[in-house]
Amino acid sequence: MNRWRIRLALGLLALACCLLTPAAGAWAVVGGGTQRWDASYDAGTPSYSYDVAVSPDGSTVYTTGASVYDTTDPGHFATVAVDALTGEKKWSAAYQSSSERDQRDTATRLAVSPDGSKVFVTGDSLCNSCGAGGFNGFSTVAYDAATGTRLWVAKYAQQAPGGYSIAVSPDGSEVFVNGGAPGYTNPATTIAYDAGTGRRLYVIPPDAASRVPWHALAVSPDSSTLYVATDNDDSLCQYQVAAYDAATGAPLWTATYPDCDNDAHMALALSPDGSTIYMVGSNHEFDVVAWNAATGAELWATTNPGMTVDGDIMPQLAVSPDGSKVVVVGNPPCVPRCADTQLLTAAYDAANGTRLWQSSYDSEATNYPIAVAVSADSSQVFVTAQEQMPCPQPWCTTTPVNAPLIAYDADSGAEAWMADYQNNSSWALAVSPTGSNVYIAGTFTSLTSASTSSHVLPMTRAKCSPSACGYSVTAYNGHAGPGVSQDRDPSPSYDGWRTIFDRTAVGGAYRASRTAGATATFTTPRTRKVVWIAHVGREGGRARVLIDGHPKGMVDLYAPAGGLRKFPFTKLPLKKHAVTIEVLGTKDAASRGRWVAFDAFNERGSIHEETALGVKYGTWRGVVARAASGGSYHVSKSPRARLTFAFTGHRINWITATGPASGRARVVIDGVAHTVDLYRPRHHWRVKVSFTGLGPGTHHVSLVPLGAKDRASASANVVFDAFVVR
Repeated sequence: MNRWRIRLALGLLALACCLLTPAAGAWAVVGGGTQRWDASYDAGTPSYSYDVAVSPDGSTVYTTGASVYDTTDPGHFATVAVDALTGEKKWSAAYQSSSERDQRDTATRLAVSPDGSKVFVTGDSLCNSCGAGGFNGFSTVAYDAATGTRLWVAKYAQQAPGGYSIAVSPDGSEVFVNGGAPGYTNPATTIAYDAGTGRRLYVIPPDAASRVPWHALAVSPDSSTLYVATDNDDSLCQYQVAAYDAATGAPLWTATYPDCDNDAHMALALSPDGSTIYMVGSNHEFDVVAWNAATGAELWATTNPGMTVDGDIMPQLAVSPDGSKVVVVGNPPCVPRCADTQLLTAAYDAANGTRLWQSSYDSEATNYPIAVAVSADSSQVFVTAQEQMPCPQPWCTTTPVNAPLIAYDADSGAEAWMADYQNNSSWALAVSPTGSNVYIAGTFTSLTSASTSSHVLPMTRAKCSPSACGYSVTAYNGHAGPGVSQDRDPSPSYDGWRTIFDRTAVGGAYRASRTAGATATFTTPRTRKVVWIAHVGREGGRARVLIDGHPKGMVDLYAPAGGLRKFPFTKLPLKKHAVTIEVLGTKDAASRGRWVAFDAFNERGSIHEETALGVKYGTWRGVVARAASGGSYHVSKSPRARLTFAFTGHRINWITATGPASGRARVVIDGVAHTVDLYRPRHHWRVKVSFTGLGPGTHHVSLVPLGAKDRASASANVVFDAFVVR
């Protein structure tokens, strides 16, 4: 039998460098969809993050958009770099194209140089009322990727907005930007810059009959050819893709496909080997077309009448890294627009256009497609959307907007997992180079969601708009593997409350327990009504509900068919209330189990999921703490408390805290127990308790506060911050 060793390491915050030593972005000891961290920037302001990218080595996540933090201007570029493993900010940089009070600058796209040394940002600049002092057109900015130092700025003046697409040549020598006003009559313009200096190399003049879509640029793997997509006006009735010499801008060929839509609904992508250029367009139905990248000859085209996009929404397109599949995302046709709009994802054989599968995400809400990506090993497809939830009156006054993230098996289209980022509007998606991590960028839609993120960068005076309350960036693990599991993750089980992944659940998961006496307690803000969102099914058991310690009745969660069920409690005194769900350990005679499911609490339209720090499981209480590794921790001092965790790896580090109010805990790994005394005269965060020498296979660890302490300690508190598995 393998022996294992235990070691207690003390240190201040500097110890974080020692704790976070797994390969950048390698996380998660549970299945995919676990949220690793979320971070806000300019929280409390109407700021939007429109794009996200990952450094080639996977260590840094970059996002850009429009910010109004502590200014009176209508908005300026704001670009932020965060640590890919922790979400901690590395740097931020702002840019405004003129000093005019009414100058508005909106960064829409960013790209990272192939060597990871530079970050390029582009967007539109508008100041129609500024006169000669303002600027209208494209603004493109280059930053040092390590420090955020501005390297150069390039401007291109035109009346129509610009900067809706950006691409960097694979050899790192050129940056291409493209823009115009999507869906209107403004022509498309494409500009090439020297990536090192920002010197303008050439301009591909606009076609008066063309309009520019998003995602309109691609560069061949050998950096020799630039591809530009445009949508011609109604008089020509065609999509258009043109190839140019990337060094000079000289035209090489032009290919077209019939289209008489009046919006620029199309996207462009290139095969990994550079042999084929793909386009998806929506003319009340999806057209997917493949052309020979060298000649412009059409290779195949297919139409999907069951998919489209509406209004200003763009179709989404990605090619798998192995070159075998083309994936598109849209909606079903719905005229007039439906209140319940599914999100459709379809995969096609890249060689001949045969549709391989089509999958649907239906949350009984309106889902607008935002982005699609494929993992590095081509095994998974990731899709995100803007999910506008129903808003029943009278208690709902603002439409809830969430950011669902769905992972599909790339071969079959089967849903692998789903996560729902609550009170957030997504705008972009990126996948780490290894495919293990998925990042969403967007904007928080409420001050509560922005202020409770793991990393607030920084919180300012609350000036939220109805739809925006600060940049948001969040990280999810793409699939199971070694790494970090924080206290708010689904994987740790608190006092028998384990996580169940279920696409019908709020946020894609809920917690359940069958242990008699187990409790989940939530303290509401001042309210007269609270709704417990639970799940019923054939294994459902019974629970008792208490509000402020007073029984409100017994609930039986058995049902012949599974599903979500809501239990409202109304006419409460207007004050804060402690709502407790207690597992009784009993069941209906027909039930096959005694499980009690807790999904969320809803009070006045605010959803508090099972992962919320305000939910107390047994005696485990969640606490926000910037010094903790994930921005929070759970603590208990009750000898009845128990935390369990399963993992695969040769070493596990328990991340905790020591101090003058800390007690003793028993840690049991695979049946072998050790006692750890966390008392120290001074407080230390991110303390590492290491267990090494573990054998292959799955291991089980349990953490039990003993309710005992050193005589010098003020309390017997035991802190669980995180587990790090290697």
